[in-house]
Amino acid sequence: MGDTNDVVPESCEHASFSIPGVSGDSGSTLLIATQSFNNGSGRVHLLLERPRMPLPDCAALECSYGNLPTTATALIAPEGSIGTQPGSGGDCAGTGTPPCRLSMDHNRLATIILNGSG
Repeated sequence: MGDTNDVVPESCEHASFSIPGVSGDSGSTLLIATQSFNNGSGRVHLLLERPRMPLPDCAALECSYGNLPTTATALIAPEGSIGTQPGSGGDCAGTGTPPCRLSMDHNRLATIILNGSG
């Protein structure tokens, strides 16, 4: 379990983060799952809006962010390494080109696809 100041090494398979809870708010969880094709690589930048707070980047295969206020919006911005085109699925599917914004009024899953050039 990490906090908002931690850095996750790319070799990590799963990372979990939790922010201090908001009084009277049951909180929600955001799960980021990354998939790599054709040697694609990169990381996912996250920013919580309302309250405005950066969350640790996700460079692991799966990152879980817990206790997010249900009034918050999460901005999910994948960044592909050189030659990698990022895409998205899960609750971010159909939102067009990343970044993606998700209302955290309930638990969410965002799949980030990192498609390399081969």
